[in-house]
Amino acid sequence: MFVLLFFVLALSRAMDGSWLDEGPLHDD
Repeated sequence: MFVLLFFVLALSRAMDGSWLDEGPLHDD
């Protein structure tokens, strides 16, 4: 349960940062 919560929290922080801007998902 805690592992899932930690994973979601880490993912949220990663998405909130400039990770998407330089990630493969942001490919115009």
